[in-house]
Parts: sequence; C-alpha cells; structure tokens
Amino acid sequence: MKKIKRLVIPVLTAAFGVGLFSATSVYALRDIDPIDFYVSYSYDKDVPGDAYKVHDGQTDAGKYVVNLTESPGSANVTTTLHNVDHAYRGSGIVQRGTRASFYNVGYAGYTYHLNLKRTYSGGDIYVKGSWSPDSQD
Repeated sequence: MKKIKRLVIPVLTAAFGVGLFSATSVYALRDIDPIDFYVSYSYDKDVPGDAYKVHDGQTDAGKYVVNLTESPGSANVTTTLHNVDHAYRGSGIVQRGTRASFYNVGYAGYTYHLNLKRTYSGGDIYVKGSWSPDSQD
C-alpha cells in the first residue's frame, strides 16, 4: 500500500485588509517614485524622495528600474543608485523614451535614492517618468 504525503501550508488571511501572508514570509509592495525635472551634464541631480528595497539587487526581482518613456528625445541619462549614506550601489545608462533595469549591490530591507545626470555634454534636458529600487513585486 502506497503512503501519500500531505503538504500542509499555513496561510493567514488578513481580517481587515486585503492580502495573503504565509507563515514564513511577508512581502511588501515595491516603491515607485516619480521623476519630473531637468538634468545636466555638469552635476548629478537627486530624484526627490527615498525608496524601500524589497529584493536584493543581485536578483532579477531586485534590479533597480528607471522608466523614462514619458521623456521625449534621444539623450542618454546616467543613473546611479545610492544608499542613505550616499554610498554607491550601482549604475546604468538609460535613453530618454525607454525603460531599463540594472543589477546592483543594494540589499533588501534598506532605503535607497537615485541620482540622474546627462551622459554627454550639452544643454539641460527634461526627464519625466518613474523609478523603483526593485523591478518586480
């Protein structure tokens, strides 16, 4: 006679909220912050606000993502991820009008901010879109 193993997964349902939480882990929703200002080649500009990181940056879900699809034009923008002490955690280049994600050395459970700078010399350029320290929920 074959024995059948049962898999019991404890699941808690929030009584006054929406969502399911397993007994072993709880995931927060990723932060998505707006980008809406001019950047130059001369200096880095901080995107206002900080964002909480849910996943480690070495994973696909933990890539930081910059979405400049609302920005017309073709100029490249250098992006740099920093922790709250302004220590470097990763960088990448995204072209206006596109979206890109980048691996980084940021860890889950910490807060990060983003700097933007025009990649090549020229006048100031307008960038509009959003960014997140995590590419997936």
